[in-house]
Amino acid sequence: MKIEDEYALSFYREIDSAPGHENVCLVRHVETGQIYLKKTLPRYERRVFDFIHNSHPAGVPRIVELVEDDGILTVIEEYISGETLRDVLARDTIYTPEQSVTLGLRLCELLEPFHRQIPPIVHRDIKPENILISSDGQLKLLDFDAAKVLKPDQSRDTVLIGTAGYAAPEQYGFGPSSPATDIFAIGKVMQECLGVPRQGSIPAALSQVLQVCTAMEPTARYQSVTALREALLAALAAIRLSSPSAQPAASKSTSAKRAYHPYALPGFRTRTPWKMLAAILGYPFLIWFGYDCYRHFEPFSHRVSLMTIFFLFAMAAILLLADYGGIRKRLPLCRNKNHALSVLGVILWLGVCAFLALMVGVILQSILEDFLG
Repeated sequence: MKIEDEYALSFYREIDSAPGHENVCLVRHVETGQIYLKKTLPRYERRVFDFIHNSHPAGVPRIVELVEDDGILTVIEEYISGETLRDVLARDTIYTPEQSVTLGLRLCELLEPFHRQIPPIVHRDIKPENILISSDGQLKLLDFDAAKVLKPDQSRDTVLIGTAGYAAPEQYGFGPSSPATDIFAIGKVMQECLGVPRQGSIPAALSQVLQVCTAMEPTARYQSVTALREALLAALAAIRLSSPSAQPAASKSTSAKRAYHPYALPGFRTRTPWKMLAAILGYPFLIWFGYDCYRHFEPFSHRVSLMTIFFLFAMAAILLLADYGGIRKRLPLCRNKNHALSVLGVILWLGVCAFLALMVGVILQSILEDFLG
């Protein structure tokens, strides 16, 4: 490794691992304090990462450092807070046809800068786990570790890679990857968002587009994201003109961005009627209960302190247990794949919340006593 590369990497200190992802960890820049994602890749295509590093395509984590040494590529890239599409779908979220089309259009937009390169760059691993909904509601495309620059004279992929259920047939050695490979995966992701085959029929215009996307033969699919975008826009127009009966019978959520609101109060995030009713009744009850428990305590500073401790801990417990904004993914132990350790983590962090609420209450009591004499 060159001295300058070693020096550049020395500014990043590991602060946490990424559960379920080998050779991936969170790092902090020692001077700026900025958090980044660090990857060490034994298998990669350098031209893909050079393109991302130099061009900063929209909707893709920005690469700040690239260091290659002895067949290993170290990548320092932007860390984006949010939740994956897999996290959203795991809550039994079902997209409506319009929202599924919107998702497909956004994926086309993100892939276009890669596909229009000469030769094109193909992602080859588009799946819900690699689609991120950032904390500000923007769709991001992650993980270009499997991406490759196409070789026009190559009859088939030399390395078989992809994820079952989303990988096109050619990724299993039946032919070379192409932009149509990514289009196949987009179709599969859209189908999953729609609940296919769990849900009933979907509008004919959209069903036809998805059939073309997921055709077994690459030549039978749309050959570019531009062609797919045009087909999706036509399908969207047809859906909007159709009668309400043409829409799916049930949808538990309207969209990743609109139907599930990760930063709304628990009870109001999914707009589920019974949960909203429970929240409407529960939050006022919590306020009344906290007030009634401590309203007789004297002096005034003591009463206010106890109420503050109660309300702070109660709300912290609700937000933690309800995984408000995906907070448990950011807390050590809570995000562990081992269920027992994850539960232990939640209990420990509840203890931390109780301690912090107590400290705030004590400080507030001291301030009030000084102020009131």
